[in-house]
Amino acid sequence: MVEKNQNENQISFLTEQDGNTLNFMKFLSDSDISHELRTPLTVIKGFVELLLNSNDLNFAQQQNLQIILRNEARLEAVIQKIEKVLGEFRKKIRRK
Repeated sequence: MVEKNQNENQISFLTEQDGNTLNFMKFLSDSDISHELRTPLTVIKGFVELLLNSNDLNFAQQQNLQIILRNEARLEAVIQKIEKVLGEFRKKIRRK
């Protein structure tokens, strides 16, 4: 419930801003930003997992690849939050 209120507050703030911000948000809500962000992340994750499954890596290399995977997961979570805010924004725009 708190997160929904935060999203609504963010949307209200954005819709009250100058036309450039509103136009940018409309652009984001109309484009398939999720696809554009997830596609390269999926490729990175796939190749990192392939490398981790090989037996040719030393410990430091494995650790570095694990760092990449953790950060890929963090970016995926950010994308999900963006999608949630954009979804609420789309609903608000349709109501007007």
